[in-house]
Amino acid sequence: MISSMILIFSLAHLPIHQDAKPVYTPTISKESDEAQKALGGFKVPKGFNLKLFAAEPHLANPVAFTIDNKNRFFVVETFRLHTGALDIRSYMKWLDDDLGLKSVEDRTKLLQNIAAEKPHDFQKDHDRIKIIIDRDGDGKADFSEVYADGFNSIPAGIAAGILVRGNKTWFTCIPDLWLLQDTKNQGKADSRTSLHNGFGVHIAFIGHDLHGLTMGMDGKIYFSIGDRGTNISNPKNKINLPNMGAVFRCDQDGSNLEVFYKGLRNPQELAFDAYGNLFTVDNNSDGGDQARAIYLVEGGDSGWRFGYQFIEKPNARGPWNAEGLWKPRFEGQPNYIIPPMINMSSGPSGLVYYPGTGFSKEYDNHFFLCDFRGAPANSGIWSFSFKKEGAGFSMQNPKQFLWSILATDVDFGPDGNMYVSDWVNGWNKPGKGRIYKLSDDKESASPITKEVKTLLGEGFENRSDIELIKLLEHVDLRVRRESQFALAEKGSSSITKFASVAKGETSLFSRMHAIWGLGQIGRKDGASVIPILLPLLNDKDPEIRAQSAKVLGELKAKEARKPLLAMLNDSEPRVQFFASQALVKLPSIENIPALIELLDKNQNKDVYLRHGCVVALAAINDAKALSAYAKNNSPGIRMGATLALRQLESEEISNFLTDSNQEIADEAARAIYDIPIAKSLTDLAQTITLGNTKTTHNLRRVLAANRRIGTNQNAIEIAKLAAKQQTPNEIRMEALEYLEKWGEEGKRDFITGLARPTKAANTADAINALKTNLPALLGADIKISKETIRVAAALKINEIIPELITSLKNNSLEGKFRADSLKALNSLKAPETKSLAEAALADASDLVRAEAIRVYSHLQPDYPEKSAETIFKKGSLKEQQALIGILGESKSPSSKDKLKGLVQDATSGKTQPGVLLEIAEAGLKAGIGESKNLIQDDISKPNAMAFALEGGDKEAGKNVFFQKIAVACLRCHKVEGQGGDVGPELNGIGSKQKREYLLESLILPEKNIAKGFESLLLVLSNGKTVTGILKQDKPNELVLMDFEGKLITVKKTDIDEKKAGKSAMPADLYKQLSRYELRDLVEYLASLKQ
Repeated sequence: MISSMILIFSLAHLPIHQDAKPVYTPTISKESDEAQKALGGFKVPKGFNLKLFAAEPHLANPVAFTIDNKNRFFVVETFRLHTGALDIRSYMKWLDDDLGLKSVEDRTKLLQNIAAEKPHDFQKDHDRIKIIIDRDGDGKADFSEVYADGFNSIPAGIAAGILVRGNKTWFTCIPDLWLLQDTKNQGKADSRTSLHNGFGVHIAFIGHDLHGLTMGMDGKIYFSIGDRGTNISNPKNKINLPNMGAVFRCDQDGSNLEVFYKGLRNPQELAFDAYGNLFTVDNNSDGGDQARAIYLVEGGDSGWRFGYQFIEKPNARGPWNAEGLWKPRFEGQPNYIIPPMINMSSGPSGLVYYPGTGFSKEYDNHFFLCDFRGAPANSGIWSFSFKKEGAGFSMQNPKQFLWSILATDVDFGPDGNMYVSDWVNGWNKPGKGRIYKLSDDKESASPITKEVKTLLGEGFENRSDIELIKLLEHVDLRVRRESQFALAEKGSSSITKFASVAKGETSLFSRMHAIWGLGQIGRKDGASVIPILLPLLNDKDPEIRAQSAKVLGELKAKEARKPLLAMLNDSEPRVQFFASQALVKLPSIENIPALIELLDKNQNKDVYLRHGCVVALAAINDAKALSAYAKNNSPGIRMGATLALRQLESEEISNFLTDSNQEIADEAARAIYDIPIAKSLTDLAQTITLGNTKTTHNLRRVLAANRRIGTNQNAIEIAKLAAKQQTPNEIRMEALEYLEKWGEEGKRDFITGLARPTKAANTADAINALKTNLPALLGADIKISKETIRVAAALKINEIIPELITSLKNNSLEGKFRADSLKALNSLKAPETKSLAEAALADASDLVRAEAIRVYSHLQPDYPEKSAETIFKKGSLKEQQALIGILGESKSPSSKDKLKGLVQDATSGKTQPGVLLEIAEAGLKAGIGESKNLIQDDISKPNAMAFALEGGDKEAGKNVFFQKIAVACLRCHKVEGQGGDVGPELNGIGSKQKREYLLESLILPEKNIAKGFESLLLVLSNGKTVTGILKQDKPNELVLMDFEGKLITVKKTDIDEKKAGKSAMPADLYKQLSRYELRDLVEYLASLKQ
């Protein structure tokens, strides 16, 4: 395996021979009229016309695509989804290994280990690029061929990004950023070079890949990765971001690679607007959070870390949810992040900016976003725009544009039409794929649209300088940008041309492109360019001032430093922001006063202005100078200094741990613990004595720091904190849990969820600390008292026995706690246990009686057999389940005989359904072969998984629903106000549907698609098609609601063909659950009565 992988990587850097033919022939659906018929099911905006451009077998499984200036389509197809590229949710036993990976090489070894345990051919399937062309110009594709394939190394995929310019193609397929070239203009890549390797450290979630390829106004390549992470280590580049998604940029030849933005989860697409601002919409974590529209500014951090995905308690997703990192800005939100502008969509994927021609003026400055939700009925494309707000933006007019299509990507062609790739249905490979063309009825044939197609098609390299200069003010962004690039590629000879435009009275767009073009040339000839740009810092147009500052910063123009400092006082926040960003590239101790002054004026109001100052201060790299501001009276200054010290990862940040402003103290604590800053960990731990003056977020990190250090004194301080009445209850509970697990080693971090081992501490220290504080803890409110009793029992503290006995006898307490008290008494070998258990056999609570059966059976071995008949006749479900478990553990022949009888009764339907699973499991444990017939796992058989209908644990089922990563119920369904909106809301489902329906919906989601989510396509006898959501199925007619919200009644006799849309719920999701978890989930769903 390793040798073949090395061979593939070696060959990947060599030219491909002209006569080389791909040998990979994946399974693709045959040509049919399906794609044409599907047109009737899409909600098309008024004034637009949607037509099929290409379908299978021209393409399949399209992840992304781009269109070059010749109107050729380059489509990224994946065939490695779930076969070559895995999803850790299907391999959860390997999760800790995955979290601990540091490099692509580590991941490759882990994949080989997985394959060694369960044979898997990671190289069978390829990802590839297909080129599709409409050769005869009739508006429909008539030619396709493979442009490049062979992307099938062990760590490869899935491929997810593509960018084409001329004969060069940039292509992202983990672990590489590729440059492919068609040097012979034959429509095939005849050379390929890995520009960078090291992307995709983790297996993580499928689809969190390398993607988002786009070209900036600076001529650089920008691209993104999800939280599979990055570790690039070679003589030219050292980038180590293994636990988060990020945005990178580099020159077109791969040089000057740098991190542009970080802390993202899965930003599948990036898009620049006409002013050079970069945006993305990042995916949610399926944990009740929402997707986010983000203005990407250099040096920014959105706060996501890979480990958050797998945190289940005390808060699902840890700080991500608990501290609201995914929400638009609010008071008390962590300050180190760039908060999103707005929460929108559920499955953001493709994103494109309208270039300016092809549609009406209504869509100027608009973006279009694909929202992929697993099924076409509630998926589609959004449109929206951004409006300047301070130094940042706010979203305007978000609305559904083209709907009911499972779009993965969207782009504009040279012909002015919008093109959309359609995955067709589901989350797995459909073996199908379509591209549809959306045309504006009025604008598609306009002279300007035709002009753009001609200009782009002819290219720009042979145009005169005069023509290129004129085209810099063209209405179409693509024409302007290509003209800029063509002039810039001519080098220093274009400087005077650009200068005349930049300084002149031409349009704003032409002046900006001239400035950007000068920036491109200035990377090689800064001495000639910088003097031209300097005067523009004083231009009357604020946008020109902002763009000039940005470019001068990129050029590291020392002459600009002082003028840029003056610009920090500009009247426009956007200009101030770009001036501060430029100063990042021009660090000097002399910059500090002006940056500090802006922090003071801003007072944390504009997060972008603060960010600009913070990164500029951090670039100076003088931690002592920043630390000196700890005594400053201005909260804005102290916050800025704290955040800059965070960026420097300096122990000087400890000086802000006790700041009078709690938000500043919190930021210091976050930085020290989360990054971590190891030298300051003790300082953080020692603030535990401040106790109730801190926020829960701060105290969590203080507790974790004390546990990490793990001395006797740390245990004492944690116990004291737990005992204080002023300490928030949730922190007291967590403190007690730390004491309970004091002697255990840990693999994951308590706060971040990342691989960060903790050594076992001395359990005796925790025991003694808890003993000392027992009176105060037991005198607390009932919740804390109960948790103290539980933890003390777990630590074998015999002094707790009287409290356990009291709890057991207190009928006012809930049954579970009383049952746990009895269980604890047994584990502590309390002398009174047997008599207490015997008495508890008659308790009013079935949970207590069930536990009494377990305890008493071990203390009185003949009890199970003597009492079996009575319990099975009169006992509750919980009691019967408990007794069956005891019988299954017994080695006696008579117990086995009892079990045989139970198996026979269950087979003939004489037992209640709620004990089927216990009988089956106990029978199998006892070697009774017939038991396996009771747990029918073949879902094609009648009564499949009937064992899961009744008998589950509601609370355990709730935990599955809200916390189990492998099934991520919250990703699509909303309950109690939490969750996604991809699928139906489940409040009240238990009163609307029977348990059989609930179970069937889990194991056969296609069979029972919820009302309002079942889409139908009807082909009528007159040749017309009708599509909509099924509202009523009457004896003689169907009532559908179309995508305008109108009801349509269709006689069944008029229907020639009926096709139902598939469920967005993966068909095999139930396989990620144990039998008990499946039963528990049914129980929880059945309990949702309101």
